[in-house]
Amino acid sequence: MSRLFTSIGVRIALVGVIVVVAFLLRDRVSGAASDLKVGDCFDLPSAEIQEINDVLHHPCTEVHTGEVFHVFSHDVGSEGTYPSYEEWGEIAEPVCATQFTIYTGRDLDASSDLDFGLYYPTPDGWRLGDRAITCILYRVDEQPMTRSYRAASS
Repeated sequence: MSRLFTSIGVRIALVGVIVVVAFLLRDRVSGAASDLKVGDCFDLPSAEIQEINDVLHHPCTEVHTGEVFHVFSHDVGSEGTYPSYEEWGEIAEPVCATQFTIYTGRDLDASSDLDFGLYYPTPDGWRLGDRAITCILYRVDEQPMTRSYRAASS
């Protein structure tokens, strides 16, 4: 009987170590683009890639090319039709523009070095109920960043 408890205890400890290591290394591993959170820094995929599944996370103090500054849900319910490319822009751009200023402390129109883009659900994700839109900032000159652009008061 005591051998069973020892075996269970070792397994629980091993799972605990795995969870802690995964949490500590989150900034250095690939992860689903749909799991990005505000403040995450990562490498933007090349412009030729139309559907993004995974991204490579980085600490914001290390070289990266994108930073998440806002995530929100498109509230159309499960019956809404999948938006066109233009409709995604109409839905997301006003929200992302406002949140850009809140997150960075900069006026978007006056910010010549930064711009934003967005990730939105694929048609397959949409059919499965994904409604998340992710606002991402990047440098206009496409040079890598080595810091976060979050304003001190954000």
